[in-house]
Amino acid sequence: MSGAGGKRRRAWPAAALLGAAAVAAWWLWRHPGAWEAVRGLDWARLKEAVRAAGAWGPLALVALDAVVVPCFLPSTLVTVLAAALYGAAAGAGIALAGLALGMVAPFLLARRFGTRVLPERWRDGDAARKLQDRIAAEGWKIVLVVRLVPINPFPLMNYLFGLTAIRFWPYLAASVAGVAPITAVYAFLAASAAGMASGEVAVDWRILAGLCAASAALACFFWWPKRKGSA
Repeated sequence: MSGAGGKRRRAWPAAALLGAAAVAAWWLWRHPGAWEAVRGLDWARLKEAVRAAGAWGPLALVALDAVVVPCFLPSTLVTVLAAALYGAAAGAGIALAGLALGMVAPFLLARRFGTRVLPERWRDGDAARKLQDRIAAEGWKIVLVVRLVPINPFPLMNYLFGLTAIRFWPYLAASVAGVAPITAVYAFLAASAAGMASGEVAVDWRILAGLCAASAALACFFWWPKRKGSA
């Protein structure tokens, strides 16, 4: 029974990705101009297409984010677009949902097929074994630290983590937690800029409170182990 349950748990990300792909395909079929906008990075046209989608707009942005992340396209612009259209809080939530799906797809692809194409010396060398042992022991901490660094090969890391021994759920949780602060910052700045452009200057205190809480939590995360070890 546990084996069947494990298979079902492993199958749901694939089902979610297929669902997101189906939604993206349907939306692009209904809005042919959006695909040209994505290809040409014409975000003004894309903004109008998302706005024309009505209630499907947020889901379309989630699906779009899930597509651009594995394809090494600028997902930050999707965050900016979501925040400009739906506000800082909702935009950050939409972006995080899309980023989560976008980080899952490369991870699962690399885990399923990556080890078959890697040279043997990269899979079985001493350095590779040490790295695998380290990630198996503290993988989620490594993922969290990497995600917190704003400047890193973000799309590439999604694939590389799939080649390690880290389990799926710790990877996903640490990845989402790591990208949440910077995503909230981008959403806050985008929503503020959109408000200023329209003549409405308003501060979303929910985002500011969330950023303060995240900063405090991260400070405790990095400070507490050192404090505990020095005692």
